[in-house]
Amino acid sequence: MKRIANVLFAIIFAVALFSCDKVDLPVSGTSDGPIITDTGVNVRKILIEEFTGLGCGFCPPAAEKAAQLQELYGEQIIVIALNTGFFADPSQGNPYDEDWRTDDGNEIAGTFLGVSATYPTGMISRSSIISGSTDNLQIRHSSWSTAIERLKDIAPEISIKIDAVYNAQSNSVDISTMMIPLTNMEGEYNLALSLVENNVIGPQKYYGKDPEDIYDYVHKHVYRGNINSTWGEKVIDGAVVAGDTIEVVNTNFVLNPDYNPNECLIVAYLHDKKSDEIIQVEEVYVIEVEVEEQ
Repeated sequence: MKRIANVLFAIIFAVALFSCDKVDLPVSGTSDGPIITDTGVNVRKILIEEFTGLGCGFCPPAAEKAAQLQELYGEQIIVIALNTGFFADPSQGNPYDEDWRTDDGNEIAGTFLGVSATYPTGMISRSSIISGSTDNLQIRHSSWSTAIERLKDIAPEISIKIDAVYNAQSNSVDISTMMIPLTNMEGEYNLALSLVENNVIGPQKYYGKDPEDIYDYVHKHVYRGNINSTWGEKVIDGAVVAGDTIEVVNTNFVLNPDYNPNECLIVAYLHDKKSDEIIQVEEVYVIEVEVEEQ
């Protein structure tokens, strides 16, 4: 993914394309972010929520599947890896005594997986497109590509753009999320903001490898918790019109000093409170890194 400064694009996009009324929210503002993160190109982006654990020897192939899908579909695929369940419990002992679980992740897993989930497992935009039932949103990684194929060409209902400004002195980030409905919408929708960290070196059991206990495994998309509560905050309650602007600002979110801010991303997703389905998702790096065109 290329990370480039996007303020000028954001201004042109918001003003020139829409010139719209604004839905007032508790806080509003603007900020600078590192990559072009608008979905105004009318693409439905898809979130893979991968449930895993350091001691889950069958889980690395699911992570590899997620990486293959990102390679295949590009920026249309966004991944979060949640360490939950038995295989994430540090009581397994050395070398799996690090605790990467989060309260938010445990609540999400408890809500959607129950107590009898077989890892690895996941959800694809919390869609029931495979099971046909909102009571069962789990999808085995062997079927992730099938779910994505069925979802990827559905016209998006809304665009999301994120701007993030990192303050090195306070190790905090201000986040501005702008959403623009692309069609008239009605219902109840929450915006959730997740913190994810890439390239975390740690232990991982991997069945079939020799040795099975890998001490320097590179973990991608490690879920570090939600910024605005487990289920996010309500941003649509009723009817909105195509072209409206919905803007939410979350300020002064302090990063854990153990996290590498250069590897941290904000993942923003909008989910339907009735069906739980995630209808749009976007991500942005916390710290801007400008790269030259290759």
